[in-house]
Amino acid sequence: MTEAERAVIDAAKEWVSGRFAEDGCGAKLIAALDRLHEEEPESPWIACSERLPEPEQWVLVYSKEKTTVACLDEDEGVWRYWSGDFAMTTYTYWMNLPEGPK
Repeated sequence: MTEAERAVIDAAKEWVSGRFAEDGCGAKLIAALDRLHEEEPESPWIACSERLPEPEQWVLVYSKEKTTVACLDEDEGVWRYWSGDFAMTTYTYWMNLPEGPK
């Protein structure tokens, strides 16, 4: 959630509490707005600067130039594609591949 979105939620809470403070409906609205702050889903993307996947674990990798599937080569310590070619791109984020259909 961006700072602008948080500011809108906070402004809405202030408006509701100023007009419906004694109203049960106002309390429910404020509680719902509070949950918006709490329910922000965590991004599945992990910064490469924070943590890298295990060597030879295939993951989705991201850079400004491309998003693709790669793994860290155990011997070379660099990203490798399915084709076996080594990546010339510096990837900034990665995430686990999703599970296949059930």
